[in-house]
Amino acid sequence: MGQCAACISCSLPIACWVMRVRRVSVTGFWVCIAPTAGTRYKVYPTYDYAAPWLDAAEGVTHALRTLEFRDRDILYNTVQGAVIALHPGWRPSTIWEFPRIHMAWTPQAKVHQRALLSAGLVDGPTDPRLPTLRGLMRGGCHPDALRAFLLEQVTPARKETYHSWDKLWTINRRLLDPSASRHMAVMEHGKTLLHVIGGPDAPEPATVQWKQGHIVKVVRYKDVWIDEDDAKLLTEGDEVTLL
Repeated sequence: MGQCAACISCSLPIACWVMRVRRVSVTGFWVCIAPTAGTRYKVYPTYDYAAPWLDAAEGVTHALRTLEFRDRDILYNTVQGAVIALHPGWRPSTIWEFPRIHMAWTPQAKVHQRALLSAGLVDGPTDPRLPTLRGLMRGGCHPDALRAFLLEQVTPARKETYHSWDKLWTINRRLLDPSASRHMAVMEHGKTLLHVIGGPDAPEPATVQWKQGHIVKVVRYKDVWIDEDDAKLLTEGDEVTLL
């Protein structure tokens, strides 16, 4: 019982002061034989072997990789080239490098997130306080907003960037503003019925122009519930604007 590795021997150009070719052994698979791992799967591919294979198989045109993987780009291209030679219909992927993105006051490393999960401080990977895809979606982030934010970071710059969450949520708000519906509510205790003179006898849909030229659907009616504190400020015949 234990672990061992299956290595792939190949010739790779090693980046140094003088480019030269050296034969190296690359770990392609981990073989795990242990009672805790079960018996269904015993061989697990490493990232260096699986990533270029899957990108070619799934038709990924551009592989987005942070600068920390730059030293392994040659290995990526070598493995993918060998895979494509076995499958002529597959196409190579173009590597797009971008600097690592740091978000303020956010545990982005997996080891830190696992510590929070183990301590029970978060509900799980879907907790909106974690910077996971499912967590962001649960927190109300639209996929298009996240995509727009990430594409802004894919630049020729090679310096790591630091951002606050305000930038992402600003893009998200700008995207959702034209189509998001508005719902208002008042407290059950102390609510007051406001009668609008000349209002329609039955609820009828209408459209109004919102800020930045957005058209929003609303409902018009002669009776409106408002808070008691707001009702005390009104007198009969006043003209008010409800927001």
